[in-house]
Amino acid sequence: MLGRCERELLEQLKLEFIPYVAYAKGNYWSKWILENEWDDQENPPNNIQIAPHQIVLESDLEFPHLNLQIAEKISAKLSSQKIPHIIAYTGNKSYHVHFEALELLMLPPSKIPQRKKEIATELIGEELMQQVDHSNFNSKKLIAKINQPHRKTGVIKKIVKEVVF
Repeated sequence: MLGRCERELLEQLKLEFIPYVAYAKGNYWSKWILENEWDDQENPPNNIQIAPHQIVLESDLEFPHLNLQIAEKISAKLSSQKIPHIIAYTGNKSYHVHFEALELLMLPPSKIPQRKKEIATELIGEELMQQVDHSNFNSKKLIAKINQPHRKTGVIKKIVKEVVF
């Protein structure tokens, strides 16, 4: 368990992270640029790097309702452990379950992807972990940005559930 001083320090580190972003539409992808350097007003970034302290779980089954069922199961597991999180519809067929693990900020970058997998497995169990996309643990992965259009469908990625404690 983190003490108050450790938590405050980690919260500060969290704020210092500047993610890479990109604009994507169809098969076109812009160059990845740090979010604070983006200057294309006509094409705002619609994809963002997952921060080191964030874990994003998603399934990628063919039918959206099945992906939502998995997201709801993940949400129930997180809620039972009092872990704040959101579920966001990506605008295509999947749902992202976002939550934070500040302890990840204490690790060297090379250790973070494996620890994200371990934390997720500890929280949601092996069975659900078999149904999630493990590529989201990679630090070089961009995902759809909330309140921006999906690159293939143009449908806005929206938060459909927010759980706070």
